Amino acid sequence: MTQLYLAYGSNLHPIRLIERVPSARLIGTIQLDRYQVIFNKRSSDGSSKCNLMYTGDDEHIAYAAVYEMEAGEKLVLDAIEGLGKGYDEHKLQVLVNGDTLTVFTYISAGAHLVMGLTPYDWYHALVIAGATYHKFPTRYVNALRAVPTQPDMDLERRAKHEHLLAKM
Repeated sequence: MTQLYLAYGSNLHPIRLIERVPSARLIGTIQLDRYQVIFNKRSSDGSSKCNLMYTGDDEHIAYAAVYEMEAGEKLVLDAIEGLGKGYDEHKLQVLVNGDTLTVFTYISAGAHLVMGLTPYDWYHALVIAGATYHKFPTRYVNALRAVPTQPDMDLERRAKHEHLLAKM
């Protein structure tokens, strides 16, 4: 049995996701009209993380990747993503390669929304690496690049993620 996961942040790049969920297999990429990816989810590490927000604004577009994964691995991803501890699970109907599919994704719980925090530079780089890997439009990738970042003072965590980025 499998599940379909919609990635829009640091899990966009298959290397990142496969390290977390080995069965992950890319199904396709999609455009989400009237959605926006914003770095406004307060993380327990003192930085901000990505959040997928429905705005209803025709000017807003988000891009995402849909992955198929073994259902048994979802619990692992739930724990890593902080399901119930900052992110809530949401189901969406999306059009992928001409088929309407039901996917799950993680969206920030209201109590964890905050403006003014910035993502760590390594986290931001993971998001950019994923968006670039999937060949999302240049305008979209440049908008993501324009998000201010902060250095991570936890040298061990920083080194771990820089090692991952070097693989990409």
